[in-house]
Amino acid sequence: MKKLILSILSLFALGFLPAQSPVYVLFNADCMDQLEYRYTKSGNSVFAYSMRPNADEQYIFMSGENGMPTQSLPDGTYDCRNLRLNDEAVRAINQQSSVRQMYVIIQRPQDYLMMPVYSATQIKRVASYYLLVSPKYVFAIDTTKLSYQDNLQGENSPTVIRFTGSKLANCRYQYSFHGEPARSYKESMDFDFIFGVGIINSRTGATTLEQQENEMRLIGVNGNYVENYLATICQNTQQANTSGNSASKWTGTAEFGYIRDDKEASSAANNNINTWQPDQTGVQNNINTLTNCPEAPGTGYHIVQRGESLKAIARTYNVDLKSVIKWNNIKNPDHIEICQKVWLQKPPAFSAETATSKGIASTAASSTGPTVFNQSVYWNQGANTTPGQYNYTPDAV
Repeated sequence: MKKLILSILSLFALGFLPAQSPVYVLFNADCMDQLEYRYTKSGNSVFAYSMRPNADEQYIFMSGENGMPTQSLPDGTYDCRNLRLNDEAVRAINQQSSVRQMYVIIQRPQDYLMMPVYSATQIKRVASYYLLVSPKYVFAIDTTKLSYQDNLQGENSPTVIRFTGSKLANCRYQYSFHGEPARSYKESMDFDFIFGVGIINSRTGATTLEQQENEMRLIGVNGNYVENYLATICQNTQQANTSGNSASKWTGTAEFGYIRDDKEASSAANNNINTWQPDQTGVQNNINTLTNCPEAPGTGYHIVQRGESLKAIARTYNVDLKSVIKWNNIKNPDHIEICQKVWLQKPPAFSAETATSKGIASTAASSTGPTVFNQSVYWNQGANTTPGQYNYTPDAV
């Protein structure tokens, strides 16, 4: 197992990656958590965004307090449910030369807010091991053999990491670590983490004064105090756990697609051939396929795009065409307009006289039309694309 862990860590030593265009990810509470941290001395808040593509992986993207407003979604914006995350993504984001800038997009009533990501932390679980990778450390720890003396530092890690303790936080363990500078790195650090929640607190600095200035703690997740959030996920875990085992036990084994033993793959990695690209599989990945219409997609209806036909829309959603015509009070099924709202179910307060929602321009479409993008990927995102409102009080720190 030790050889396996070292093989994993050695792959984080890849060199410079060529600069590439930014990655934009639309916030969606169905697949992303917003974490609010607060500096204990200044009281200022900063935000991070956590994603868990599966039960054994967690990615934390550190942002800041302020973002940049924009009137429309940037070209190439992705839904976080379709974004492929791996070690290459973390490495690209964490390169000091900013070879791959990432932005989390927050939807607001009148515009969008672009939150730049400054660093990425990757936490993986395999059997009893945790692997943690960030710009400040790379290490692995076997939770069945916890030792206060061992140096956990991985290859090319700028920090020597040692385990300093653990405690049970509700149903999950909170692990504590201390880091001392190695090589050219000059900062010491102390931090705790709970898998599935994130980094709970951290202190970083070259001196005691700097550590006090830079101490920050996790205050809340998705608008809930972190203690309440932890209680909720523990309750859900316990309800789902019908085997009688402790909810804090590990289940399953992570599969790492980047562990390679063959010489050809190793050579490719050493020559920087493999660079992170967001998963392009499926049309749902690319949000900018939609026309910038006055009304956004929503539950139960479709916003007409250029070249689409009513027949093709009904076929895409497997809805009876005659019902669609009736629900929308459409006089000519061969003529619909770009940005027109087409209900795919009986609309609220349905009236045959008022059901029609006009668009802004004509669209010439054949009787079948091109393949229609299924907008149900956006349904129920009206509330989910805007993080919860926070009302944390200073004494919660």
